[in-house]
Amino acid sequence: MKNTLKLKNIFFDTETTSLNPGQIGELSYIIEGAQGIEESGNIFFKVDSVDEGAQKVHGFSVDDFDRLSNGITFKDRHIEMHDLFKDKRLVAHNVPFDIKFISSELWRCGISFQPLDRVCTMDFFKRVLKIPARSKRYGPYKNPKLSEVIDYYGLDTLKIAIYSEELFGTSERGQGYHDSRFDTAAMYVVTNVYRGLSSGNTDWLNTFKK
Repeated sequence: MKNTLKLKNIFFDTETTSLNPGQIGELSYIIEGAQGIEESGNIFFKVDSVDEGAQKVHGFSVDDFDRLSNGITFKDRHIEMHDLFKDKRLVAHNVPFDIKFISSELWRCGISFQPLDRVCTMDFFKRVLKIPARSKRYGPYKNPKLSEVIDYYGLDTLKIAIYSEELFGTSERGQGYHDSRFDTAAMYVVTNVYRGLSSGNTDWLNTFKK
């Protein structure tokens, strides 16, 4: 979880049309170099359909994605998206899920994509929080939700939402869990809280704690 290695980190989250590799409707990202954040952005894409279950999670309909994207599809921006992710370390909460969608979208555009490196914050914080799993089939600890990591450190979701707006701009419906802007900002905050506490620096914790 350090930010001193040669590869730049790209912290990102997606809101998708299904659990299987369908389409990406929203993508938020933070590019981090050795000195901190170099770029952040949020992109909406026009999609063909949205599963009912997916819409219940993130709240975006087909019409929402069409309107917010101004009718721009992933294919329309696929070269830009490939350039955004190549040559970087991909960091996400449940990174295999998000990489699966990025790779599938690029594959449909004729590009084979495999990240150079990846970090799963869900897997990382599983070993930090050590929440007992109901079933021991996959190990003694459960995969923590991002909200559980936030609660573990006693962080204020309103402060994170304000930080998210600083990074990505305001949202017409407000920002919270399962909006990729909020989730990306929250993931970046908890990563830096952990980094700080590991080195005796409480600045990030003090900034975002309740």
